[in-house]
Amino acid sequence: MAEKIIEAKNIVFGYDPAVPIVKDLSLTIERGEFVAILGTNGAGKTTAVKTLNGLLRPQSGEIYIKGKNSREMTTKQISEVVGYCYQNPDHQIFSETVEEEVEFGLKNRNVPVDERDRIIDESLKLVGLEGFRKEAPYALGKGERQKLAVASILALRPEVIIVDEPTTGLDYKDTKNIFDLLKQLVDNGMTCLIITHNLYVVEEYVDRTILINDGKILADGKTGEVLKMSKELKESNVGNLFLTEIVDALNEKYHTNFERYLKVDDFVEALAKKKGKQS
Repeated sequence: MAEKIIEAKNIVFGYDPAVPIVKDLSLTIERGEFVAILGTNGAGKTTAVKTLNGLLRPQSGEIYIKGKNSREMTTKQISEVVGYCYQNPDHQIFSETVEEEVEFGLKNRNVPVDERDRIIDESLKLVGLEGFRKEAPYALGKGERQKLAVASILALRPEVIIVDEPTTGLDYKDTKNIFDLLKQLVDNGMTCLIITHNLYVVEEYVDRTILINDGKILADGKTGEVLKMSKELKESNVGNLFLTEIVDALNEKYHTNFERYLKVDDFVEALAKKKGKQS
């Protein structure tokens, strides 16, 4: 049986306690999962996740980190298990050089100097920034700064990494590079949560998707199944993949009964089979 690394039970949180943003939310994250927290702006995704890593403490409900109640843990203790990358890497980066940025958390944890150097090398190599140690972070592109933010968290060796909206402001190449990196981390045993509203990268990379709207979970399951839930996706204002919109329009106009395909090849094959039956 897979290990429950994070478990949330009936979480309620609001910056004003009288106006909850997260509403009776329960979920379990198992070790080694790659999970997308999907929802539109203002759905409560980031607020919900910040209760999981101790940045926010819920007004009611319980969160367990590796079986231990987070109310009995300090934020530092939680961060040793659950690392968090902010939506805008510029809110996280403040050092004068790349290596100093990665080293900052290691210094705070009193990691010996010789060990720090090795960890910095390993972390930068993992994200493809090994040639940038002496560079100023703000001389890097947005995608590279996002990678630096990830590297600074990876250096602390968390068991879970949460990345908030990693595709914001990135072109297709940088988006793919970030998700290739996250997938590699998961393949190497890390647990990864991403907060996003980008259906296309979710469909391509992520195994499990949790759909949040108005602070509540509307759907939670295998990504392919959740992305076919037209009603829930529309209700949450996330919308649908373009292909599923086409399939829905065909079914409505021509009274066909195609499944809500996510991949073009699958839809083309279904069209070919249907044509073959009619000929």
